[in-house]
Amino acid sequence: MDRGESQQITVITETRNLRSQPFIQSDDQISTGKHWEEWMESIEREFRYFRITEPADKEDALIIYGGKDISRLERSLRDEGEDQYKVLKNKLNKYYLPKKNKHHARYLFLKMKPFRDEYTVTYVMRLREKAHECEFEATCDERILEHCIQTITNQDLIKRAISKGWNLDKFVEEAGQMEDTCLQMKDMKGDPRDIDSNTDTSDYEEDEDYFEQTIKHLKKIRRVKTIQGTRDIEKTVTVRIDDVDVKVEPDSGADVNVMDENQFEKFQSKTYNVW
Repeated sequence: MDRGESQQITVITETRNLRSQPFIQSDDQISTGKHWEEWMESIEREFRYFRITEPADKEDALIIYGGKDISRLERSLRDEGEDQYKVLKNKLNKYYLPKKNKHHARYLFLKMKPFRDEYTVTYVMRLREKAHECEFEATCDERILEHCIQTITNQDLIKRAISKGWNLDKFVEEAGQMEDTCLQMKDMKGDPRDIDSNTDTSDYEEDEDYFEQTIKHLKKIRRVKTIQGTRDIEKTVTVRIDDVDVKVEPDSGADVNVMDENQFEKFQSKTYNVW
């Protein structure tokens, strides 16, 4: 490069526009605490994604994107410390999060039930999230398994879990396999009108031809009138009942065949094949 030419300096700037919306406090303290935890988890995920690591930058972002309430609380709750972001976060946690009460958390845990058509693994994830607040400690998985056994409706799965002494991981694994199998079987049934390509369709075709010919034969039949006309005289006799003459028709069998000879032979062959 010629020393006489001026060097062009290119400045590269990184745009870091967070998508977090301002935090809005609700009237219910419990709902506010849950909402605050979710909001903090979301904005800290964006901190990691946009590589915002300096405490001062994280503190400013928390104040800017948190809204007016957090900006106001930042001024009133501010305290000195080396990491201003951690100090501000701890102060806000104390303000928004309700005091932990394991008895209330366990009450909510015991009220939980699976949603309609919810996978067992999803249900267990919800239970595990709530169990963190219950302070079950080492018995956490056992408590979750017990609650699953008490609340799910798959009796076969419950019997197998109890008889074989499954732990929670085994229970979730077996439940997932059973649910996947049920879905696959449902998918394999498909349209009941579909016939497998390996199925012998000759029987279906023969039955269809048999009934088609029978219908044609029945359409040709003309029902014989026995109440009016000349046939009435031929098919009735006079019977006196209590000095009253009554014309009745003796039971002499059908006037016509319900099937022709060809159909009768096919019917006989089908009957013999069954036996």
